[in-house]
Amino acid sequence: MPTHRSPATAAPALSRRLLLAGAAGLALCPWAHAEDDGAEGQEAPDRPAGRAPPLPPAGAAPYVPQLSARAGAGLVRARQTLSSPPDPTRPFVIWALGSSYTNGLGFGRHALDALRARWPQAPPLLWKQTIGNAVPWQYLRGWAEGEVIPANPDVVLIYTIGKPRDLADLLTQLRARTSAEIIVPTVHWRQSDAALWGQSEDAPDQKVAELRELCATHGAELLEHRAEWARYLNENKLGLDALLRDKVHQSPYGAWMLQVLLAATLSLPPAGAPEPKLEVLSIDRVLHPGEKLELEATGGRFDLGLAPGEGRLAVKVDGKAPAAHPSFVQGPVVRGAENAAQVGVPARDVGPHGLRLATADRLSDQRWTLRMTDDTGGYTLEGSRSGPQGQGRNTVDLTSADGQVSVPAAWWRRPGFNRTGDTYTIDVQRGVVAEVDAVVDRSRPRHSPRYVEQRLAMGLEPGLHRLELRALGAPVSLRKLYASRVQA
Repeated sequence: MPTHRSPATAAPALSRRLLLAGAAGLALCPWAHAEDDGAEGQEAPDRPAGRAPPLPPAGAAPYVPQLSARAGAGLVRARQTLSSPPDPTRPFVIWALGSSYTNGLGFGRHALDALRARWPQAPPLLWKQTIGNAVPWQYLRGWAEGEVIPANPDVVLIYTIGKPRDLADLLTQLRARTSAEIIVPTVHWRQSDAALWGQSEDAPDQKVAELRELCATHGAELLEHRAEWARYLNENKLGLDALLRDKVHQSPYGAWMLQVLLAATLSLPPAGAPEPKLEVLSIDRVLHPGEKLELEATGGRFDLGLAPGEGRLAVKVDGKAPAAHPSFVQGPVVRGAENAAQVGVPARDVGPHGLRLATADRLSDQRWTLRMTDDTGGYTLEGSRSGPQGQGRNTVDLTSADGQVSVPAAWWRRPGFNRTGDTYTIDVQRGVVAEVDAVVDRSRPRHSPRYVEQRLAMGLEPGLHRLELRALGAPVSLRKLYASRVQA
């Protein structure tokens, strides 16, 4: 296999070098652990716990990322938040979506270390992830609906492959309905790409120029990860296997390189003004039981930052109770505890990945249950309020009889692996809440011993809204209101 030739079609000129690495590798400020459960992370501990970067391949120099002049243009708000956080106790959330390539990043531990070293004043850094084995962009759309969009993270990292139209749909979905900034790395070099080495920057399953165009169209930050691998391998006269642990997956050092590139891009000095998708309003007031506060803000989604405590708040939006607002959100897919186990196939990789919701005026808040009736893809659909809503097969789209939801076959992965009795439940909830509390719930992304964030409303028509908050039971310390200008 050729080892020293550069791809004939070069990536855009890499002109800026960011020196995050020294002779032994990335400059470290030990920080941020997360549980390695293969699905989700948790907030890092307050006390640092050090770890060294992996060693480079034998005889090779440490990797130092080179960034183009336009690097970081899609991450202006994230860089500003890291350098000058509006609330230093509010966790900064990176949510990674993807395949085992994403899981190989080890919850971004080294990236978080580098960010903490670059931005010691940054708020707590949190890496969450939703991953599947060899999952393409196609199925990430369902996970985005039930997990990412409700959480509204600061950054979404998307690292896998698939059909460009599915990535375009995913980017459209995230850009419209979250205020998150988005990062899409090009895929690393694998043994299956060897025939293209020295001939093209593309992979057999990814056209890099097409990916650049998609990211530019949707305002996402493209990481030239593949070009960086090519540069490093050429400069050190290495073969592809030097950065791989098998034919397709990154070695620890190869995975570390993407984390370094990610951190380098987020470590650029803030420059320019971010698009006005998120406005932060300072409140800094304690409400005592019975006291009421009215706020006006512009957006389609509103989240409230609180100091942890025992108090509660009654919520009204535009003077109306939650039931008067035609806004809804779906939660994650919950698999039945007795679902059939498949050898070598994680449960997360089998079954529906989400629902499509009808327009809000047709919806009601309820739990939807999909129950397999045979071993060949037959299932029933039932709503906790609507009752039985039809039967279908998991290879064909099904719309509920009342038209509230549909089950897209394109979001149902490995349909042949389902067995009789398997169940999946998905909650559809109102987008406007009636009440929130200040109690810490560590299962939620932006909850910590020092900070609680609760969603007040999402799915509203973008515009000026009046929020009414009334304290119940105990004093409540209000910090900031986050108003996101996102679509319903």
